[in-house]
Amino acid sequence: MIRIGFDDSMHALYESSDGLWYSVWPAHPVISAAAFVDSGNGSAAFEHELTQAELVFREDSFDPVTRIRRGRFYTRSDDDRPAYTGVLPHPIYRLWGTDQQLSEDGRCQRRLHIFDARQDRPATNVVMIGSDESRWRVLGAERIISAEYLVTLKARHALGVLPELNSEAIPERGRAKATETFEKLIDSAYRETPESIVDMARGATQSCLAAWAVERYDDNSLLREDLGRLIDKLDKKDDNDKPKVSLWAARIIARFHPRRKPNEQTRRSLRPLIEADAEFALAAVGLLLREFGWTR
Repeated sequence: MIRIGFDDSMHALYESSDGLWYSVWPAHPVISAAAFVDSGNGSAAFEHELTQAELVFREDSFDPVTRIRRGRFYTRSDDDRPAYTGVLPHPIYRLWGTDQQLSEDGRCQRRLHIFDARQDRPATNVVMIGSDESRWRVLGAERIISAEYLVTLKARHALGVLPELNSEAIPERGRAKATETFEKLIDSAYRETPESIVDMARGATQSCLAAWAVERYDDNSLLREDLGRLIDKLDKKDDNDKPKVSLWAARIIARFHPRRKPNEQTRRSLRPLIEADAEFALAAVGLLLREFGWTR
């Protein structure tokens, strides 16, 4: 079984297989406290201090564009914390911070906080890493040659603007499309131009507004309406409880959309979209979803 431990004096990371402890070199991987939670649990306990953590995440790769991380989870061992452990000398620190003596088999003593590799797949699909605000969705887990599970995670928030969507709250008739377009919007928020983000925001707004309207007025034809026509139809409804704030947010996004086209910019003397407009479109989608009560 693979084990890891970090030295509480030098903060260097060590790894063990079959009892032989050696430093992880040349790069120090990112080690963060972690905790698995239920997707609907917003108040799960989280231990920020690594020396007290029951679970840690060892990051192997991170793509800042797609916001996807890959890494392995380790659980707190039954060893003393810290535990005096015989390790091979560090390639840089050597014996620094020890009693400056090697044992007969060439090892020195380090005070390690030790964790054991998890031997099972994550039981839940949401994990907090580094803090209780940093939540990640488990996409998959693969068994690798070391018998560890290499887990793929994706961030649950986009730019700190889009809320977390509660798909179960969306009416069933429009749920699949609304969820799909919202996920595309999240992906575009990290990699696309302002024009593409506004385009994706328009698609998500149309799908979500239509899903709400179909449930409200029992009219399946609303699912097929373009965003502008959909807003006009809902505006004309004799309904004092219609979501006026959501409609205003949707109308702004609809007005933004022509600005992505050069011919419309020329014909209407419109300025081109900039990054701040894309951020506003994301915030408007978030506002619409909160007004519908579809967020966690």
